[in-house]
Amino acid sequence: MVKAVLFDIDGVLMDSFEANLKYFQNISARAGFRAPTKKEYREFFHRTFTDIVTHFAKPKSERERQRFLKIASAEPYPMHLLNAPRGAKEAVRSLARNYKLGIVS
Repeated sequence: MVKAVLFDIDGVLMDSFEANLKYFQNISARAGFRAPTKKEYREFFHRTFTDIVTHFAKPKSERERQRFLKIASAEPYPMHLLNAPRGAKEAVRSLARNYKLGIVS
């Protein structure tokens, strides 16, 4: 008997690709690095922030990496670009009537 339904967040309850791409493009530009294109970024989308920084920004020293991270921490995240996949809200509402719900990410 099913007692609960667990959801992953990204790709299930929300789509953060466009927001993450814009965020990384913004911080790359502010740090003086070439911003990745959508096509380039797509291959790295589900990797860690550190992996993405290392691949695209290619900081040459720990000091340069720390400067990049400082810029990243000051950059506002473009929340307005987050999207819920079609049908996600309705599915959650429907399931909530009969099951406990949780998020695992």
